Order: sequence, then structure tokens, then C-alpha cells
Amino acid sequence: MKRRGRTWALVGVVGAGAALAAVALQVDDWRRDLTTNHARTAPHATDSRLRPLRTTLDASTVAARVEEVARSLPRWEVVAVERDPGGVTVRLMRTTRLLRFRDDVTVRVAPSGSAWVVTAESRSRVGRGDLGQNPRNLRELLGALRDRLER
Repeated sequence: MKRRGRTWALVGVVGAGAALAAVALQVDDWRRDLTTNHARTAPHATDSRLRPLRTTLDASTVAARVEEVARSLPRWEVVAVERDPGGVTVRLMRTTRLLRFRDDVTVRVAPSGSAWVVTAESRSRVGRGDLGQNPRNLRELLGALRDRLER
């Protein structure tokens, strides 16, 4: 009986270690990811996938594609779409897989000269650090949106 208990304890330790390793492998920047719980697109972002998108499609079409993309991705939900004279804002929510944390993602489509610019921000509802989840949210959403806009 003692041997069986030790075996289960070992299985638990190995399982916990594997879970921690899986999380650690997803973290891109430990300095940022332990102390920051939000991310946003920026014109000069070092990661080109986190730069705003430019398109000649009108704001309503782009917003509709943002909604389509969000609905097609697992654990994403469209919360609201707000139209104003300066463009369109699409509010989304993404739920993390393991612990079911919810992140609020805001996508803004605004005019810029003869084109439209798509910017986005992802913000965790809880915690001081996001372990890189918010930048991953933006990369996932904007990557799928880029593909959808190019069709």
C-alpha cells in the first residue's frame, strides 16, 4: 500500500512539473510577462505581428470581418460593436483554456488618410502579469484577421 501511495505522489509531482514547463515554454519575455497584464498594437513594435493593420476596405466591412474571425476562433466571443463618426470599435472577450481567465480585447477601426487602420488592445481582468497571454491574444486575432482581409 505504501508503494502505491508513493507512485501516485510521484505522478502528481511529474504532472505539476509538466504543467509548469508548458506554461514556461509559452512565455516570450519574462521581464514583461510577470509584471504586465495588457498588450496593444504599436506602429514600431519589435514583433511585426503586433503592428496595426492598414486596409482600403471600409470600416463596416473590416468590423464585420473582425466579428467573423472572432466567432471562428475557439474561446473568443463578440461582446459589442460600437459605431461612431470616427470609425468602429469591436469589443471581444477571450477565455483562456486552462484556468478560464477572461481577457478583454478591443479592436478599433479608424480612418487614416485614404485608408483605415486597425489597432487592438488586450487586457487581463485579473492579475499583475499575464505570462504573455495578451500578446498571444493579439497575434492570434490579428493573424487570422490579416488572412481574412487578404481574401
